[in-house]
Amino acid sequence: MAIKGLAELLKKIRENKDLTEAQVEEELNKALPEDWVPKSQFNEKLDALKLAKEQSAASARQLEELKSKAGLSDEYKKKIDDLTAAHAAKEATYQAELATTKRNHAIEKELSGAKVRNAKAARALLDESKIAWAEDGTPAGGLKEQLEALKKSDAYLFETTVDPNAPPAPSFGAPPAGASGANSIADQFRAGLGVK
Repeated sequence: MAIKGLAELLKKIRENKDLTEAQVEEELNKALPEDWVPKSQFNEKLDALKLAKEQSAASARQLEELKSKAGLSDEYKKKIDDLTAAHAAKEATYQAELATTKRNHAIEKELSGAKVRNAKAARALLDESKIAWAEDGTPAGGLKEQLEALKKSDAYLFETTVDPNAPPAPSFGAPPAGASGANSIADQFRAGLGVK
């Protein structure tokens, strides 16, 4: 089964060999969301589904138990009230775990988008208490700013792209092109030490 848009993209790449990697990635990002779900979003939904199934199964078992004993006494009415309260507490716990799961996946998605080499190390440097969250579980502010600060302070955590048009960096110890005698690094070093 061909992915809608992917066949067109492949054709475009074959015809136009001058496309840069960034352009191809941009086209892929346009084509893939139509048919594919990002891994982080899939994991988020899967975790939410597992939690919901566990809650549903537990509630169904309790309800069946109560149905078999319904109408007996005040003792069972109290048990129903207790179970209702316990169910409400479990629901609150479920909602908190779901919110945490959404936040974790949102952070992982942002780290992936920022091209972090080691997500665990980068995440340890984030102050999650300074991240503002929208109602849908997406970061509303603070995360991107922290990532930008990390890119400046701990650049080694992020993948870097090399500009193919940039001149190569000079190697250490080699004199610059056209340099001779006193201009070489070795000669400058000796002169600095007072050695001839």
